[in-house]
Amino acid sequence: MSFDGLEAQFQDAVADLLRMSGWKVNHQRPGRTADGWNTATSYDGVGFPDLLCLHPNLGWVWAIECKAEGGRLSEAQEQWADWFEDAERNSGETIRYFVLKPSSWDRFVAFLENHMRRPFAHAPET
Repeated sequence: MSFDGLEAQFQDAVADLLRMSGWKVNHQRPGRTADGWNTATSYDGVGFPDLLCLHPNLGWVWAIECKAEGGRLSEAQEQWADWFEDAERNSGETIRYFVLKPSSWDRFVAFLENHMRRPFAHAPET
């Protein structure tokens, strides 16, 4: 699947795929302010992953950071990755953290199919 380097397009495809598989997906959209684009957040929210996903029937929580192919995690995103990975170790893998890039699409689809234990339709081209 081609995403033409657009992180938002890739993120939408990831969310669509998860939603088609029974996941509930949350994303906090940024808004334009006098200082540019910012996502309203409080407390420890800076760097929070793009998607917080819950599968209500399976009890799984996945946090997903979507990046363009050359994208890198910020320091705040690295901290959230560490916190989620600590939670994953302590939860018996009911909590997972992923950094996804377009090049990881096929591996993520296969991973999701394996964990859902059934094949499903792929996200439509966007």
